[in-house]
Amino acid sequence: HSFVRLALACWFLGVGCGAHSRLGDLRFWNTGLPDEYMKRMNGGVDPEVGRDTDTDARGRLGTELLLGLRCRGGVGAPRLKAATGLEATELWPVPRSHWSRFLQFSMGGVAGTREGWEVLDSLVLELVEGAVLESDFMGSEA
Repeated sequence: HSFVRLALACWFLGVGCGAHSRLGDLRFWNTGLPDEYMKRMNGGVDPEVGRDTDTDARGRLGTELLLGLRCRGGVGAPRLKAATGLEATELWPVPRSHWSRFLQFSMGGVAGTREGWEVLDSLVLELVEGAVLESDFMGSEA
């Protein structure tokens, strides 16, 4: 199960000052300070200053939305499913009314409108906070 999710997960390599990279659930980033970056590179020192993993569904969802909504096609159903096990209609069964102006939900995925791209970071926060994930119900008493 984990192997399948990792195989479907997004990966990218960032190069340069402040660059972020992702390989499966592992995320890592370089220093964002130009002087420090150059000092490290000239000294043969790795410019990486941090790393973490997206081990929970909410973290993986946030990463997929933050990256995918910056693309014209948005985040398709396969990427949402790989990150959370759910499609858009399951994650947001009752979308907030103002989302229709900023987001397009279709075929199990979600994409930003032209207006949505202008407020993308706040939309991502709303989407992550408003998602209904199975992990929200784990361990709760009936």
